[in-house]
Amino acid sequence: MDDLLLKLQSQDSEISLTLTIINFAFCIFFSLILREIFLRFSNISFNRTSIARNLVTLSCIVFVVIVIVKNSLALSLGLVGALSIVRFRTPIKEPTELIYLFFSIAIGLGFGSSQTLITSILSLLLFLYIYVTREKDLAASQLDDYNLVIEWNDKNLDLKQINDTVKKHNEIVSIEKLSFEKNKIVAMYSLNFSSELNLFELISEVKKLKIESVDYFKIQNIH
Repeated sequence: MDDLLLKLQSQDSEISLTLTIINFAFCIFFSLILREIFLRFSNISFNRTSIARNLVTLSCIVFVVIVIVKNSLALSLGLVGALSIVRFRTPIKEPTELIYLFFSIAIGLGFGSSQTLITSILSLLLFLYIYVTREKDLAASQLDDYNLVIEWNDKNLDLKQINDTVKKHNEIVSIEKLSFEKNKIVAMYSLNFSSELNLFELISEVKKLKIESVDYFKIQNIH
């Protein structure tokens, strides 16, 4: 087992068919994991399935290219010349798409150059990082955004009292708009709640203060 691991990490001058097949299997396995992570966690909505399918193909192509040219300087220089004429006809619209494409290329490069152990470990760490960060983002996306408009007479209470009440239900108090009209103050807050029930609890508490009116409307998010 130890001898196999040492061989997997080495770069022999001759291409070993057995090690190449093993590394190719690793390449396909990790690129399939990348595809599933892309389908589940990426925020790309256009042509999603096609991009996911191409991630596996891209890793395999890069693997084959690296296996062929890694022991030949002439082939490496020829590859540089060939790649110089390649152009993307369709521009990449999302930064996320570019990240996953680079990840796919890195998998092909790593396993194609027989750096099996280090490529596997680093890929798993990156998979874990994507999973943890995207899970937090997905949890945040379950919250609905609202604008809360409160109007009151400036003689009855000050803005701090309103802010303190809002802060009991939202940790971050974000005032989108604040206007003074004669003796009235109008404040519009940007809030997020997991359900309208939590919003109604806030409105009920705000109404206990000496305010003139309170209104709200839901913000439609476009993903």
